[in-house]
Amino acid sequence: ISRFNWIGTLGLAYVLTNEIKYIDTINLYIKSWLEKNSINIGPNWKCGQETSIRALNIFLTSEIIGQNSRSKSCVKLLEFHLNRIKNTVFYAKAQDNNHVISESTALYLISYILGANYKISKYYSIHKKGKKLLENSVNRLVMSDGSFSQHSIVYHRMVLDLLNLSELFRKK
Repeated sequence: ISRFNWIGTLGLAYVLTNEIKYIDTINLYIKSWLEKNSINIGPNWKCGQETSIRALNIFLTSEIIGQNSRSKSCVKLLEFHLNRIKNTVFYAKAQDNNHVISESTALYLISYILGANYKISKYYSIHKKGKKLLENSVNRLVMSDGSFSQHSIVYHRMVLDLLNLSELFRKK
């Protein structure tokens, strides 16, 4: 539940029905989660990859519901996640596996929507670093036949999902 995989379903329900109860539910669940999981404290903040997955789900849902001008609370939540990820990306790099792909994807996309598209320097530099790390990691971890260095269908699918997400928003 802490990966926020559920949030997109509520976002889609809102888009399909235009019923505010789905947005209210999202806000209620996030508020409850934050009350039980203080920023950067506890097991749900321990892993940069888990933080990245949660951040990307928040990001995607805000895109689904059309928050072009995101609320201050959404921006703040994404900033907390971005800072958590960037401060320990060295660990993901050392793992040299799916962690570095998910964390660099989050750095690349979250920093862009928080400000790189307007060239706000503190986000723009993170955006460039995330992009470079993602490109370098893919070049090193994806084999010439398209397979992933970790011989796992689950990790291969995860990498494909992350790369599709990155490419979708790169083009956008």
